Amino acid sequence: MPVSLQSLLAPFLCVAVACGGSDTSPISDTTDTHQRPDAPVSSVSDSSVSDTTHAATDTTATDTLGPDTTPTVFAPVPLDAEPGFDDLFTIDRVAPIELRITQSEWNAMLAHMQDYSAIDSAMRTGRYFRAAFVYRTADGDELLEEVGFRTRGNTTRELPEDPPGVFHRAHFKLKFDATFDLTPGTPAYIARDARRYRGLKELNLRHNRDRDPSQIRELFAWETFRQAGLVVPRVTPAALTLTIGDTSHPFGLYLALEGIDKPFLRRRLGPADNDGDLYKCLWLNEGPATLEPITNPRALGIKNWETNYRPAYDLQTNNDTPTHAALLGLIHALDTLDTPALATWLYTRFDVEHFLRFLALNVLIGMPDDYWAMGNNYYLYFAPDRALFIPWDYDHGLGGGWGGDPHWSHAEIATSDVLTWKNLNAAFGDRNTRHPLVDELLKVPHIRARYLDLLREFTAGDGLFALQRWTTLFDAQAPLYAPHLDNVADEGELMEDTGLERAYFATRLTSVRAQLDALSAP
Repeated sequence: MPVSLQSLLAPFLCVAVACGGSDTSPISDTTDTHQRPDAPVSSVSDSSVSDTTHAATDTTATDTLGPDTTPTVFAPVPLDAEPGFDDLFTIDRVAPIELRITQSEWNAMLAHMQDYSAIDSAMRTGRYFRAAFVYRTADGDELLEEVGFRTRGNTTRELPEDPPGVFHRAHFKLKFDATFDLTPGTPAYIARDARRYRGLKELNLRHNRDRDPSQIRELFAWETFRQAGLVVPRVTPAALTLTIGDTSHPFGLYLALEGIDKPFLRRRLGPADNDGDLYKCLWLNEGPATLEPITNPRALGIKNWETNYRPAYDLQTNNDTPTHAALLGLIHALDTLDTPALATWLYTRFDVEHFLRFLALNVLIGMPDDYWAMGNNYYLYFAPDRALFIPWDYDHGLGGGWGGDPHWSHAEIATSDVLTWKNLNAAFGDRNTRHPLVDELLKVPHIRARYLDLLREFTAGDGLFALQRWTTLFDAQAPLYAPHLDNVADEGELMEDTGLERAYFATRLTSVRAQLDALSAP
């Protein structure tokens, strides 16, 4: 059902830090039909959204919400995980995963990717191929036949074998409910469409792309977000083997990530709260996804990989009845409301605390391929009475990035300003892009104050952004990872503490603490 903007008025009360549910243990491509892309994006009016002139330069406006105002945040629903879910997503062991694919199916996948490059040079096809999934446990192997299997990634998509006999590690995606050529409506189709593995419809497999000698930067980010109470995917290290025909090939260490989809939402929010609009927001063909007013009608829709239509705001749910009312309402409010009215609007319809906790940790971890800098790599979920921001893709943190570019250098990120962060669109000479969800929020005095307080909390001696937490994680994972680093591609086989992360933590903590002291000075 489309989300009513008016229904977002009702606040939903809970303790903000509990938004991630009870899952707080310490560290130790969707439907391929789409809205016609040349259709106009309908305007959305909401009686609660005024047409007040936007005070773009007002950084001192008084917030109309008093200190006792209870913000709208997601309810602390205990993680409703299916049997085996928690056992799969643990970081204290490496999950042994094997994918078995026939030689002919493997060859067909490689040929299809190369043929598809005529449509999209990055080979970002969404077609799945048949494979068997094997998960080895102490009680024996668990086998699922005819699982959907394909490569994944936007700028990182690779042919996993090219030329024949020369293997490359690629990111992969598994779809456990792939129906292939089963006839819709038949018992076999219905059963397959409902199939889950330990509650999952899909699983993402990501390898370390050789820029992270520690092998744990992304794992550290996700575990830190989880400790902060954020709604984020669960992850586990995995040792991947591809058996092609009769020959097994070790592909080495991967990070397996839970997909962000309706089952993900149900596990976090409960069965009555996963029917809203979920958007995957990326800087793709029609991006970036900055939440500025949409002037390009192709920026909003439902992805169709067959025609290489990739909207910046890709609707993942409710594809049969898309209205985009809730997303357009958020964009309209960010563009038109003055600062006090916007603060009230957001506090009653958007989980501001959850977003601020993400924002503070993101600026500390140093991942600028994000919403604030790039208009990239996040999900927005609109429940019937509130909205939630969910981060995605964390392979560029803790001093990593696009090697060689000065805008991504260690020093540039580690000393960046906590109130201006990055604007890589402008830095790359594209345009002076705004990022209104951050720009406007930080104009609200007590929201800005809360953001700065979170930075102080996370950078305190025992805070979440502490070098000791990284070194503890590295020391725990190194002996677990060691037997699984060797791989057929001879890629990403080292795991070492080179001092890069230690230097990043030292510089970032010094810079942020100095900035916070300066902002606190009378």
